Amino acid sequence: MENREALRKRFLMDSGWGAAEISRLAQDASFRQYYRLAQNNLRAILMDAPPESEPVQPFLKVTFHLQKLGVRVPEIMFHDTGNGFILMEDLGTDTFTTLLYDGGDELTLYQSAIDVLTGLHSNSRATDIHTGEYDFEQLIGEARLFTDWYLPAAQPQIMQAGHGQRHASYVAAWQTIFNTLPQLDPTLVLRDYHVDNLIMVNNACAVIDYQDALIGSPAYDVVSLLEDARRNISDALSSKILARYFRHNPWTDRDTFMHHYAVWGAQRHCKVAGIFVRLWQRDHKPHYLNHLSRVMKRLENSLRHPALKPLANWCADHNICLTHPPIPVTRPGAHQYE
Repeated sequence: MENREALRKRFLMDSGWGAAEISRLAQDASFRQYYRLAQNNLRAILMDAPPESEPVQPFLKVTFHLQKLGVRVPEIMFHDTGNGFILMEDLGTDTFTTLLYDGGDELTLYQSAIDVLTGLHSNSRATDIHTGEYDFEQLIGEARLFTDWYLPAAQPQIMQAGHGQRHASYVAAWQTIFNTLPQLDPTLVLRDYHVDNLIMVNNACAVIDYQDALIGSPAYDVVSLLEDARRNISDALSSKILARYFRHNPWTDRDTFMHHYAVWGAQRHCKVAGIFVRLWQRDHKPHYLNHLSRVMKRLENSLRHPALKPLANWCADHNICLTHPPIPVTRPGAHQYE
């Protein structure tokens, strides 16, 4: 089998970019690689996604759907689904993360980001796509990353006697929480909607990294934006952005939405805590550990909502410490879940 470099070169030749200057971009938390191309005063982005681990078909499907809905996403220029390559529009370097670091107006940027979601959530065609649902199986599969990865690293004593019972009661707590969620009209959930994946293009908010989109609660992407695992956001800013969301979606019941916001926030924080530890232990990316304290504080705050009482009780019953303890940034021996 040809190696990735040879396949990549052939794809660039076939797409007319064989003479391009190539610079590799920083890798994200996936197995995908991204490259910036420059040729004849033109620019493009190459996605290199090994098909066995990161199939590109979902990205293409969601991209074309979002374009129909009016969401600003990269234009697809050329693709090879069999080998896992996509040549797409280069949206530039003005990510919200970069703009905020350079002193950009935080309120303006977050207003632009929430306006994309309000437009998406008010569009009746948002769910007109064949993709999975954020059902309980999906919820618990992700929430289990907390017990499978985070807790064994942060509190190894919980892996001793009684682990099976702890795990079963953890799943049961989430089942109770999920079963009591009030009805809220579903929408397309992009799932990684935060400042790293938002880019300002001609004074408009563009979106990247949405290939894992599912049909689910509209609160999920809002909490992903406002309870970001990677940066602190003031309560005042969150309140202003939430008020703007409800003002633009006046038919949404605030109490029902905030119930979902707390539940999906807690689920996401459990998932992210597990992912960050897995990235350290399995994928040799320890820098994600820098964000764990923030994630755990956000989880602790979510558990104050009455809807999360079953999970709060589980933490108390099993002496789960929500104040993130130090985790040494030295990879231990092989993890039992590898």
